[in-house]
Amino acid sequence: MKKIAVTADPLRIRIPRTVEHIHNYGKISRYFQGLVSHQIFATSCVNPKCSRKKAYLPPRADCPECWEQTEWKLIGGNGARGKIATFSVVNYPGAGYEEDIERVGGKLPSVIVYVDFPGVDTKIMSRLENCDPKSVFIGMEVEARFWQSAVPRRGATYTCLDLYFVPAAKNHSGGQ
Repeated sequence: MKKIAVTADPLRIRIPRTVEHIHNYGKISRYFQGLVSHQIFATSCVNPKCSRKKAYLPPRADCPECWEQTEWKLIGGNGARGKIATFSVVNYPGAGYEEDIERVGGKLPSVIVYVDFPGVDTKIMSRLENCDPKSVFIGMEVEARFWQSAVPRRGATYTCLDLYFVPAAKNHSGGQ
């Protein structure tokens, strides 16, 4: 049995994971396959009788209003821009989070952002990297990035960790 590691100030207890979880993405598999190919896909309802007509990111397999199957829509790839709708700074993560962000090269404190993309009616939650948490603000423009392992034969995670954001590069006119 693995030992539980304990540190103080603040009290932190490290409990190693011992259970393997197998998950089936079903109808939204294309989203996670897209992340591996550096593409962000949303879904939208195409039923002409539906009153909702929204684009969803994260994707929905079926429209929550009319229950018809949705259609895939490419939002963008590496560098796709959106704006921060809200954010949170994680200093003391819950069980498993620290290991997850270490796996993709993230660090604590970690900034969790909800990003609003043009043409999408929902927001996607992800990490903001390469940014001082004190400089993050609502409305900040960000660019999508995709995780790539520097370790040979260690590919994508096929999870939401494969997508993250960085502050948008300033354009030539000096604005964001």
